[in-house]
Amino acid sequence: MDDEFKSDGCSFFPDEINGISLLPPCVEHDYAYWMGGTSEDRRAADRRLYDRICKLGMPVVACAMYRAVRCFGGRFWPRKKHWGYQFSKKEYGYATSTVPAAA
Repeated sequence: MDDEFKSDGCSFFPDEINGISLLPPCVEHDYAYWMGGTSEDRRAADRRLYDRICKLGMPVVACAMYRAVRCFGGRFWPRKKHWGYQFSKKEYGYATSTVPAAA
């Protein structure tokens, strides 16, 4: 499997709206999905995308994007780009947290 990071921009959303580029938050989000990690890491990456799009003055777009990635970005959807997609099918998905549980 090709392990080099590649972004498709904002996937099913436009890369630019009214002259404002959404690419930086989308590429950052793609990178987080490429890397994978725990379910908490995925939730944080999705929330970061939401926050960054909101800061661009587009809360409605941010909400739509957040809902889309939460619903369809998980490892169970048969899409090329899902959480942890740099790994082979055998390995991809959620990592085990390395943070010890609170007593």
